[in-house]
Amino acid sequence: MLLLESNRVIEVERLIRAIWDDSPPVTDRSQIRICISSLRRQFAGGDVPATIETHKTGYQLQVRDDDIDLHRFARLIGQARLEARTRAPGEVVGLFREALALWRGPLGAGLGSPLLDSVALKYHEDYHSALEDCFELELRLGYHRRILGELTHHVTEHPFRETLIAQLMIALFQSGRTADALALFRTTRRRFSEELGIEPGERLRSLERLILGSSEARTQSEEWRNLLFGPTSLTDSPTTPRRLLPSPSI
Repeated sequence: MLLLESNRVIEVERLIRAIWDDSPPVTDRSQIRICISSLRRQFAGGDVPATIETHKTGYQLQVRDDDIDLHRFARLIGQARLEARTRAPGEVVGLFREALALWRGPLGAGLGSPLLDSVALKYHEDYHSALEDCFELELRLGYHRRILGELTHHVTEHPFRETLIAQLMIALFQSGRTADALALFRTTRRRFSEELGIEPGERLRSLERLILGSSEARTQSEEWRNLLFGPTSLTDSPTTPRRLLPSPSI
């Protein structure tokens, strides 16, 4: 918790809830003090300059934001989105990739803390949102073959994220694997129906129709591109030229 919300005072009561939820021991505050003392010794012998300050209501970890991977990740993502309208798409992809490389997996995994899980949920969504933005740019740059394996992995891990599914359908189609793109849609539609009782969203349904009725002339049209990708705050701006999709290739 001190790392997640560094440079802010974290109340002792919040630390207690993060560790023990609603069932703290009678020695909760003394155990917190012992843990803080141990952390101070570890930070004192570490390579990263960091200190834990005691305040009236709690503790504050003082550390540079860039010395914590999570905060550096957030800064790079913010920079990528801010500069997407003025920098070349390839440079923006580089910022996204630098940020995504800092991600080390689920936050708080195995700790069994409902409070930490709720805090971590925001960062998990930030990660997946950044991943989808990065894939969107890479598809627009024609990197569909390069990201096929990574997209497949993430869709397998998160089979209800429709943006990822749409991006994988596009990458498959653009790589000449039309049958696989349509099979992915059918699998998704069946899963949504059986497990959620709903149909896939409009973008996925439109993609299926467009792929079924595709032709080389249509895949070079601006209308086709708009329907495939839809609007995105990262690339639809006066300073960012639109680039037509290449036709499907083997």
